[in-house]
Amino acid sequence: MDDVLIDALLHQQSLGNRIDRVFTTMAYENMANELHEKIGIPIEKGLLKNRIKTLKHNFYECYDLFNCRSGFAWSPDTKMWTAKPELWKALAKSKPDAKKWMITRIANYDMLVMLFAKDREKRKGAKRGQLGCSIGGRVFDGIPLQEVVGASMEEKDTNDTSQQHH
Repeated sequence: MDDVLIDALLHQQSLGNRIDRVFTTMAYENMANELHEKIGIPIEKGLLKNRIKTLKHNFYECYDLFNCRSGFAWSPDTKMWTAKPELWKALAKSKPDAKKWMITRIANYDMLVMLFAKDREKRKGAKRGQLGCSIGGRVFDGIPLQEVVGASMEEKDTNDTSQQHH
C-alpha cells in the first residue's frame, strides 16, 4: 500500500494539491479513489492521514539522524542505511535509538525526500532553496539524487518499515 500511496502523494503534489505543506481535501479524495482503484480496498481519509503521519515520522527520524552524517548512505537496492561497523557503533553509543536503522528498511526514502525534505528544512530554519547535504548527492551511495529518482526536487515535493532485514 505504501508504494501506491507515495506515488499518489507525489502525483497530487505535482498537480498543486499541496499548499503550505498540507494536502488539500481534493488531494485526499483523489488519493482515496486512486488507492481504491489500485489495491481494491476502500480507503478513508482518516486512514490516509494516519499512514502519512507514520511515513513522515519515520522519514523525519532518518532524515534528522543521517542527513549530513558522514559515512552513512541510504542504499536504493537494500532500502537500508549503510555504513562501516565502527560508524554504526559510534552512532549507537551516542544515539541508542539509531540502532534500529541498522536492520530496518525504509522503502522509498528517495521519494520521501521529494515529499518531505523541504518541509523539514523549513522547520529547521534553512534559507529558501537551500536544502541539506543529503539532497546535494552523497546520501544515496554517492549517486546524485537526480540520478536516483530521475526527477527535479522542484517537480515533486513513505516508507515501509514493516519489512525488516535480519
